[in-house]
Amino acid sequence: MQEPISAPTDSSQSPSKEIPPGNTPPRFFDWLPGWIIPAWIPWEFVRFGMVGTLAFVIDASLLRLLLLVGFGFYSGRAVSFLVVATGTWILNRSFTFRGNIGRGKLRGEWAGYLGLMALGGAVNYGVYALAIENSALIRQHPELGVALGALAGMMINYWSARTWFRRNGQPGGKTSGRP
Repeated sequence: MQEPISAPTDSSQSPSKEIPPGNTPPRFFDWLPGWIIPAWIPWEFVRFGMVGTLAFVIDASLLRLLLLVGFGFYSGRAVSFLVVATGTWILNRSFTFRGNIGRGKLRGEWAGYLGLMALGGAVNYGVYALAIENSALIRQHPELGVALGALAGMMINYWSARTWFRRNGQPGGKTSGRP
């Protein structure tokens, strides 16, 4: 079992091991008791979850708006997913994986990120479509289908995004630490 790594409490102390990028809590979380977010959960994953929660709210709200203006369940979901995937790229780049961002052209990085998110997006969209087709409740409240899809694609998207930003942030495309 790997022992947890903690950040030094003042600048005169140094940790016994190098702290992996994304593993230290942001200062505004200092007030949280340790049992709320256990030490074995990387802060990078917590930040990814925060971005994902915001993305869900925007995704579900945008889908509802698109349905109100005449889009169908599937075309509206495709548009909302593209908008939210772009937003999560921006937030994950600047907040979740900020220590690992690449220095290349943004357009190419965005296109690569969307391509990498395709697998998680396919799982997300597939679960949403199954839920819409098989549940009257979800057809009445498509936000529930968005939530089911988001949960299904979350782990795939986390691993993909983490790998993408690490590779783009390292010279020669090498990852640092685990993928």
